Amino acid sequence: MIFIKKLNRMLSKNKEYFITFVLFFCEYCEQYVERPIVYKNYKSCGCKKKEFIGNSKNGNKHGGYGTKLYNKWLVMKRRCSPKDSENKLNYFDRDILVCQEWTDKENGFINFRDCALWNGYKEDLTIDRINNYRGYSPENCRFLTSKENSRYKRTTKLTVRIAEEIIKKYNIDKYSMRSLAKEYNVARTTISNVINGKTWRNI
Repeated sequence: MIFIKKLNRMLSKNKEYFITFVLFFCEYCEQYVERPIVYKNYKSCGCKKKEFIGNSKNGNKHGGYGTKLYNKWLVMKRRCSPKDSENKLNYFDRDILVCQEWTDKENGFINFRDCALWNGYKEDLTIDRINNYRGYSPENCRFLTSKENSRYKRTTKLTVRIAEEIIKKYNIDKYSMRSLAKEYNVARTTISNVINGKTWRNI
């Protein structure tokens, strides 16, 4: 991709980022194309002409091979695979899978890449599931900094203040254990332990 000039900025679909668009010239399809600035890392605009990169046996039509986003896509799929013994308990066994749109043999990465770019992907961001009890899909994923991502991990420990909030909300009768687990992004058993005094007994 040959950089020509910067164009306008657009607000991302989730309205959290501005995406800078650039005019590129794609040497593969020989067309001028408008793409997000991160396309500077791609060999082509995504056209269907094959690109043979390194020692790859197969043509790579999307031009993303070897980029950070491509590697994140591979890690995401591998993590949810039943063959990944290290992560199987926390992902495959919990039915945390990657949607068919992103695992499609022909266009899986292209679909994932386009969704990521539209939702404000930058190289320093990591992919995060909004609902930790659901899999990877366009409607359940966002891109966060490593610091932001750590706040939403399923294993994040509750503080005394948060535990107090949970007990107060549960006593109001408007909140169920299930709704509280979803709100605080923790397991339902964690909520049960807090409410039943198995943890945080000093509250």
